[in-house]
Amino acid sequence: MSENKEHMNAGEREPSGTRIASALRWGMLAMALLGAGWAVASFVVDSGGHTHADARYHCPMHPTVVSDRPGSCPICGMDLVPIEEGGTHAHVEAADDNASIRAAAEKLGAKPGQWICPMPEDGVVRDEPGRCEICGMSLVQVPGAERRDEGPALYSCPMHPEVEHEGPGKCPRCGMYLVRKEDAAGAPHDHAAHAAHAPVEAAAPAERKGVPGLGPVVIHADRLARIGVRTAAAERGRLESQVRTVGVVTPDERKRYVVQARFSGWIEELLVDETGAMVKAGQPLARIYSPELHQAQVDYLQARGLGPELRDAAEQRLRLLGIAQADIDALRRAGRAQRTMVLRAPGAGHVLRKDAVAGSYVSPGAALFEVADLSRVWVVADVFEQEIARVRVGADATFGAPSVPGDRFVGKVSFVYPTVDPSTRTMKVRLEIDNPAIALRPGMFGDVRLDVDAPPGIIVPRDAVIDGGEHVYALVAEGGGRFAPREVHVTGRAGDHVMVVGLDEGEQVVVSAGFFIDSESRLRSALEGMGDGQAAGHAHGGTP
Repeated sequence: MSENKEHMNAGEREPSGTRIASALRWGMLAMALLGAGWAVASFVVDSGGHTHADARYHCPMHPTVVSDRPGSCPICGMDLVPIEEGGTHAHVEAADDNASIRAAAEKLGAKPGQWICPMPEDGVVRDEPGRCEICGMSLVQVPGAERRDEGPALYSCPMHPEVEHEGPGKCPRCGMYLVRKEDAAGAPHDHAAHAAHAPVEAAAPAERKGVPGLGPVVIHADRLARIGVRTAAAERGRLESQVRTVGVVTPDERKRYVVQARFSGWIEELLVDETGAMVKAGQPLARIYSPELHQAQVDYLQARGLGPELRDAAEQRLRLLGIAQADIDALRRAGRAQRTMVLRAPGAGHVLRKDAVAGSYVSPGAALFEVADLSRVWVVADVFEQEIARVRVGADATFGAPSVPGDRFVGKVSFVYPTVDPSTRTMKVRLEIDNPAIALRPGMFGDVRLDVDAPPGIIVPRDAVIDGGEHVYALVAEGGGRFAPREVHVTGRAGDHVMVVGLDEGEQVVVSAGFFIDSESRLRSALEGMGDGQAAGHAHGGTP
């Protein structure tokens, strides 16, 4: 029995590796506890014994980043600002900043109210906010001198108007420099200065009524140089006293004739058998046999002995059938009806169209010839509706055709048509030009120059005006890389310049690479619209 007990104790003996593994586990736990204790001690030492609750500074863009001393945000690089509790730290920092800003302004020769770069060695002084084109830092405003009789001026934050402070300083919420209260309402909101890591370009609200769907933008000088933006000044002056356009020659409608048959019959002989032939007034064009016309001759001859009333009625019937008075007199002298009668040209001119064919049958109303007098022609020109107010009836005009190089034909404006072509937005103007040598032919195309009124107004290059369909506008350069769309109304065009209403003399307008600024303007306006929509959603408890 003692032997069985000894075997049992031997079977329950622990393995030799168990004690080693247990010792290793306890050792690792001890090292972890020592590391945690060292980290806590280091945090206490570095913070000078302050806890998280003692933090007095935070990042305006990342409020979770806090510190007990000034510095920079490790995420976005912005300066940490005092946590808004009593405002003491903000005032102390503002006083220090104002002293350094005044010192830098004095070194640069900047005046109170101007904006300078925080790095005085860059030498940047501006009359409006923005960013330094050398180092990219936001410009700061030079504080003005305090007036002892009225006390320090009141300043407020452009981003948070409810934040007010006596004297210049920084906003304790966003870190932006405060502006004078009387200037805050009209001060532009520089989003680029709100965050150091924001894009170089930032939108600026329009100070005037802008174009729907477009918004002002601020673009840095280096990017303006890359995209090739050029501007020109709006000048007061007069457009050219001539309007240049194009026109086409047409026959004078008052000297254009159509020869028609007023009876049925057959053409037995063509006396003018080619288009373009020159004919005189009353010249025979064709001989026609017509039973109806033969019977009218017989009735006229019989009525001669029946009294004047019947004779006059029969003669009037011949006239109504298109028989000339000379042919009626010849019929009376002959005393017998003629087999054929002739159709004569009602006026002198060229045969523009000939549809008559010898031996063919004609019916009443059929057009056989078209004759036009080309010794005086019309030129119908197209004039833009913005310029039509400058055109007057009776004004001098000239016309030049490529087929007659070196010659210009002088005429006058005889009529301004009352309608506008909806596809071209032009109105037609008619000129009358003498053409005794028939140098101008119908259908000729050429350039027209009209002498027009030239009232004074604001003149800009044609490329400065953008037609957006619903709105016509120009991009005004306001300085400091800021561009604002301005709606204009075009009142005249001449060559490469237009006269507009909506711009002031001396304003700079974009004349090159405006497409890029226009695209940026539309994008900024859309983003601001989205931002307003999100803000409204939060205000009503909604989600963006």
